[in-house]
Amino acid sequence: MEVESPRLSLKRVTSKLFSYWGWMRMLTRENEYARLFKYVPFPRQKLLDLLMDWDSLPAVTNVPLVRAWQRVVERGQPVLVLTAEGKLRDVFFDRIHRSALADLPHPNLSRIRLKGTNHIFTTGGAIESCVDHLCRWASERFPGSNTTHLPIPPEAVRPGIERVVG
Repeated sequence: MEVESPRLSLKRVTSKLFSYWGWMRMLTRENEYARLFKYVPFPRQKLLDLLMDWDSLPAVTNVPLVRAWQRVVERGQPVLVLTAEGKLRDVFFDRIHRSALADLPHPNLSRIRLKGTNHIFTTGGAIESCVDHLCRWASERFPGSNTTHLPIPPEAVRPGIERVVG
């Protein structure tokens, strides 16, 4: 295992300390230094509010994707959005949602924020939770639909086995 030199480590820490993205990841607890704030009273939401202009799109926004999102919402079809609560993508979804959908009615948009998982839903039982939420949401929105097209519950799948649906 290669050991990082103290000089490189200091450079890495200072680059994160003075980086917008470093702070965003720290505030959303997505980097290795964020755990330090668990023990310190830290006004995360106030700092996020200061760092973000909630009424505009982030500079890194994929604008064609946002336009496509607006068209989907305008159609009025039921839409489910799952995000990992408090993570960077969750915060950006809030910002994009406020900015891009401010003038659009969206009664068929459902949002579920999953607690205790990472942004790719691989920790804290998120996969099972996602499947449960999706099944519940689909059966509520499409009550007469054939439920055989819903995802297979994770407990029904054995690791290493693939299921081909025809």
